[in-house]
Amino acid sequence: GEVYNMNASVTLYAVWEKTKYTISYDACSGSGVPENQTKIYGEILILSSTTPTLDGYTFLGWATEVSGGCSATSASYQSGASYTSNASATLYAVWEKTKYTISYDANGGSGVPDNQTKSHDVELTLSSTKPTREGYVFLGWSTSSTATSATYQAGEVYNMNASVTLYAVWEK
Repeated sequence: GEVYNMNASVTLYAVWEKTKYTISYDACSGSGVPENQTKIYGEILILSSTTPTLDGYTFLGWATEVSGGCSATSASYQSGASYTSNASATLYAVWEKTKYTISYDANGGSGVPDNQTKSHDVELTLSSTKPTREGYVFLGWSTSSTATSATYQAGEVYNMNASVTLYAVWEK
């Protein structure tokens, strides 16, 4: 569309630039979202190694699902992974509630309950299984192997957001 005003024949050559695509990130209520990145056609982009955080949740990676958005449950990419698609995309953080392990130690007895898994901010009912020990009465569970009084009873609600080993408390 420009005006050519030279008095000579000329061959004009096309000038090309590779197409660029924008990769943006949505932390989905988290903080520490990576900066947008530019993907160049035909080249591999290494996704940001920055991972967002969200209290009470574990970051599983990034999803590209437009329909799932912030409700995606599985990750398509991990931080620092290769992105090869020649397309712009928004990557959505995939979160899973942090899980905690509640393990039991019969503390000299037998018949210890199986480990339990508790999700962040979700109450857990402790196992109702009570261990046995000849010549002793089971008083309950404590976080100390030397406790003389119980902190928790079998079947009681546990609402701490932490993994813990509960030791049987015995009385002769």
